[in-house]
Amino acid sequence: MSKKKAEEAKPKRPTGRPSKYKPEYNEKMLLYFNRDLFTIVTEQRLSNKGDVVEVEVKKASVMPTFEEFCGILDIDTDTLLEWRDVYPTFSGTYKKCKEIQKKFLVAHGLSGGYSSNFAKFIAVNCTDLVDKKEIKQEHSGAVEYGLGFDLSKAPK
Repeated sequence: MSKKKAEEAKPKRPTGRPSKYKPEYNEKMLLYFNRDLFTIVTEQRLSNKGDVVEVEVKKASVMPTFEEFCGILDIDTDTLLEWRDVYPTFSGTYKKCKEIQKKFLVAHGLSGGYSSNFAKFIAVNCTDLVDKKEIKQEHSGAVEYGLGFDLSKAPK
């Protein structure tokens, strides 16, 4: 066998630093994103009689973000996006987490947990939700002969 064929037969080693990706990051990311939409906290308030009473209040939980998750793994967001593009199972997990984020935005936007302007801003920029505007297009002025009238029925 020639030297050239022997070199072609060897598997090529990948160049660059090995990936930090581990399959268990799929489960870790789902656990991080799957949190309760609301938390119950106890607050002290004044009653009508002027007494201090403890009241349980339902508050919006903090929405999980990919940036925070990257901080946990000590990676940057570009690395996370690269993993999404390279590893199909991680891509599926990423999509599930995006849906969880959308669920947070809708629930807290509707309940008043988030400012409506802020919820709209995040929804449009961080999810597949869009701000839809209907635009009425006027006729361009071009005439298409034969569609507007029938010449065969014109008076002679």
